[in-house]
This record gives sequence, structure tokens and C-alpha cells, in this order.
Amino acid sequence: MARQEIRHSNFLSYIMDPGRPHEMGDLILRTFFQLLCDKSGDRGAQLKLAQNGTSLAPARVYRERDHIDLLIEIPRSGTKGIVIAVELKVDAVERNDQLVDYEEKVALRYPATDWERLFCFLTPDGRAATTDGETKWAALSFTSFFASIDKALAENTIAGKSLELLRDYQSMMRRHGMADGPIDKTLKAAIESIWAEHREVLEYLIAHEPDPLNDLMHDFANAQPQIAHDMSAALGLSIVADSSWGARWYRFTFPEFGKTYPALSDGDRGWIDSGSQMAVELCADTQEDAITVCFCIGPGHGEQIFRPKLIEAFNEIGQYRHKPFTKSVKHYWRQNLLTTDSLSDAENGLEKLQSELVQYVERHLPKVKAALIRAQDAHGKADDPAAQSI
Repeated sequence: MARQEIRHSNFLSYIMDPGRPHEMGDLILRTFFQLLCDKSGDRGAQLKLAQNGTSLAPARVYRERDHIDLLIEIPRSGTKGIVIAVELKVDAVERNDQLVDYEEKVALRYPATDWERLFCFLTPDGRAATTDGETKWAALSFTSFFASIDKALAENTIAGKSLELLRDYQSMMRRHGMADGPIDKTLKAAIESIWAEHREVLEYLIAHEPDPLNDLMHDFANAQPQIAHDMSAALGLSIVADSSWGARWYRFTFPEFGKTYPALSDGDRGWIDSGSQMAVELCADTQEDAITVCFCIGPGHGEQIFRPKLIEAFNEIGQYRHKPFTKSVKHYWRQNLLTTDSLSDAENGLEKLQSELVQYVERHLPKVKAALIRAQDAHGKADDPAAQSI
């Protein structure tokens, strides 16, 4: 669990949610909130809650809302509510403009007239974020968070299995060097003894750890052309298997769109074989422990008039704020199709993945068509009546 971000997010969302049955009430959330206010220098929100004696019991903790690891809503205290966006990183680095994108999504969903907004970048070492935008994301470490929790628990009488689970979580993090603090010496000695006695067996088990998502993506690679054919039949639109990158990224493109909007095919062929500037992309995300999907706009090649118009159209329809003139790949409507947990419930993982993929494309295709038409109109070449019929 120690290296998988999605596991941390799931556990932290549980213990910070006052509505979950862990018998700690709002203690962990309040502790986190106070630490964040101190770290960010934003004492206003904290003082407002203290003055009003506001309970955090009605707070709601969301996982992966707008793809943000944790999104915490604290109800109105006076004139405004408080929303906290938390991005958690263990080993992974931030993707291009990641935190900028999250800030923009939070701003759209939680206008400043009604909400005070706080942003937290939580990592093992408390490193600073590199992709924040107008707002500085407060950098917190697990060490400081755990120290605050320990202090709060010492001042309150808390007991039960959830507290034991929390202590086990803290011990695991400290044992793996992801947080400083006291280590259980008895447990450490037991671990050292087991490794000394069974090193070969343990190393073999680690080397051959099951990886169902990687196995599924291997099957998917072999079946990609057939899956494209089946998707075409299901959606009534030509879809082809395009380039892949290693065993992690797989892309599908739409030849009919390329014929109707010729500038769409003027993309970077180093990014995708067909040269299409738009694709559906599947990715095996090891940090999320999931297979994700999104529509994306890749780098252009040659004339760069159509691509900015296409990005602007996608931004407007999808409520994104990607910069039109940067060369980076733009991702839209990213979501997890399958996780390791959901895959364990499937009789046939490949069939389930294909079904989820078809539903995803079908759901977003009307927005994609509308964006292409807008981009074509803005590009000044909307003279092909077929553009309205696809």
C-alpha cells in the first residue's frame, strides 16, 4: 500500500470524513484544517470557524471529484463555506499544469462569492508544488500531519478499532521512511528476523507480485484492432486503433473526422501514427492503480491555426482552461475505467474494459462533435455540409 497513492487517498478520505463510522468525529479533519491554515498563513478561515464554534460534522469529503484526490466541503460559517483541495503525491511527479487545472476546476465549481478556497499539496517529504497557478498550494508532509494527529489524540479520549487502524497506518508510513516518528521496535525486530530466515522466498514473492491491470493491458494490446472494430459497430462511426507507447498508452482515432476536418490530421506523427490531433487515450496509471481514459489533443505540426481553435472549443464545451498555444498534450474528461478492486469483481476483464470504453466514448461524442464544428467555424473553413451530418 505504501507506494500506491489511491490507497492513501481512500484511507485519508475515510478518517477525515466526520460522517464515517470511525468514532473520531471531526477530530482528524479539524486537525488537518488547522495545520493547513497555519502552513498557508490563512488564519481567517480558521478564526471564523473558531469564533462561530462551527462543528465540522456536516463536512463532506469527496474522492476524485474533478480528478482531485480529496475535495473537502466545510459548510457555511457565516457568509461563506470553505472548500479544501488536496493533491497527494508519493512517487509520481505532477503532470503539465496539473495544479493549475485543479485550481480552475475548483474556481468554477466553488465561486469566490460563496466559498473560501484552500489548496494543499501533501507528500512524504513536504516538497513544494511546481505546477500551481494563481494560488500557492501549501506544502504539507506526512510527518507534520501525523505529529498534529498525535498531539490531538493525546488531548482527547479516543479508542476503538479505527484508532488502532490509524496507528497501524502511521507505523507503516514510518517503517517505509515516508514519515518520521517512533518505530515499533518489537515489530522491527520481527521483520528483520523474518527477512533473515526467509529472504529467498520473500524476494521471489516480490518479484512475482500479481499485476492484474498490467496483464489486462497486455490482453488489450493484442485485441485493440478488434476492439476498434467492435466500437465502430456499436457507435456507428469509424474508429481505428492508432499508435501505442510501450505497454501503457493506447490510442484510438476517428478517420471520418479527419476527412471532414482536414486540418485535424495535421498533427505530430511522432506523437501518433495517423497524425490526428485528437484521440481517445487509454493509460495504465500505476499511481492511481487504475486504467484511465480521456479525449486528448496532441501536438500540432505545420500550420497552427486550427489547433488553438480546437483547444478553445474543447475548453468552452468541457469547461477547461487549457492554454491554446502551448505544445503540451491537453486532456479532457479523464476518468478511471477500471481499478484493481473493480477488476476483481469482473468475470471477463477485457469484456468489461471494452464495455466501459464504449459507454465513455458514446457519452462524450456529442461534445466532441460540437467542439469540432465550432473549431471549424472559427477556423474559417466551415464550407463542407458533411460537417453537420457526422
